[in-house]
Amino acid sequence: MKEKNSLPTIGIIGLGAVGFMLTNQLLKSNKGYIIKLLGKKKALKQFKNYFIESPAEFCQSYKQFFSKPHPNIILLAIPNPIDATINSISKELKNNKAIKSTTIVPLQNGVSAVKTIQLISTKYKLNQLNIVKGCITNASTRNSPISLKPAQYNPKKLFIALAKINSQSNLIIVIKLFQNMNFIVKKVNNLASLQWSKLISGNLSGYSTAVTFMPLIYTLHDNDLLRFEIKCFKERLKIINKAKIKIIDLPGFKARRIALIAQYLPTNILIQLKTLIYKSNLAPRSNTMPSTAKKILAGKKTEVDYYLKPIIDLGNKYNQNMPIAKKLYSIIKQFETGQVNPKQLSLNKRKLLLTGST
Repeated sequence: MKEKNSLPTIGIIGLGAVGFMLTNQLLKSNKGYIIKLLGKKKALKQFKNYFIESPAEFCQSYKQFFSKPHPNIILLAIPNPIDATINSISKELKNNKAIKSTTIVPLQNGVSAVKTIQLISTKYKLNQLNIVKGCITNASTRNSPISLKPAQYNPKKLFIALAKINSQSNLIIVIKLFQNMNFIVKKVNNLASLQWSKLISGNLSGYSTAVTFMPLIYTLHDNDLLRFEIKCFKERLKIINKAKIKIIDLPGFKARRIALIAQYLPTNILIQLKTLIYKSNLAPRSNTMPSTAKKILAGKKTEVDYYLKPIIDLGNKYNQNMPIAKKLYSIIKQFETGQVNPKQLSLNKRKLLLTGST
């Protein structure tokens, strides 16, 4: 019983595919963690139905989420933007003096999550909010076709890289937590290397799919689209190198090796290596519609401002033009805002938006 009491209380905010994976792995670990879940009403109901005998506490408000036992570690499994969530967390921490220390683990892609947490926590003058940045690198979570089960993933291929941000952050406890959840964990010392190395994986997941609305396998069998992807990737690597950001290998994703190959081999040769590209490209999701396309078709906001705009901003900072990234960003934003209705465009016309002159 002493061992149970010494374990941190784990809070998970966001009950989508990633939230489901984390909850499921925590419960399967049988370590006796106290688990508190916070999400939208519909997701909470779905989780309650699936984890029907679970000891987890299903919270309907931030006040309930931060009631005793207070969450010592919060896994932030929501999509970008996270501003509203961090504001709500900060208010609760500010008002609850009994909470001495909380470590938040943002799992969002992009390069803005840590900065957002730091800015908002500074505004609230919080000194008990610590940060460990996490990047899940190859879990391949996706929505489940089974209505009862919130998500699917491969429990034998769970990888995460973690970087300590604050000197107070207890990285060892967070590493142990993910190891108990059956993750292969890598500790990273450089936040920029972690975030940008993860960000380039978005290119390998197929940016063109956000415009064609076709699965990745379609891009891999279309040389025009594949050429666009490779040019996009090379453009991205060029500015990252100019900014002197070191690309590193992440668990489950050989970012440095892939970057070196893409940087030095000509496009025509890389097109011939498309089978290799396919194998390194989250193959389990290759036959499904990309999430960005799903959001556009559903009239929802995408995360393009978090995984694509940072590249353009980096180019502006170092006075390097980014024509491919700008074109892609402009197309997706026009779809997202309704300036262009993609449903009225044939597949060939959507494809030509990308493969026409840049």
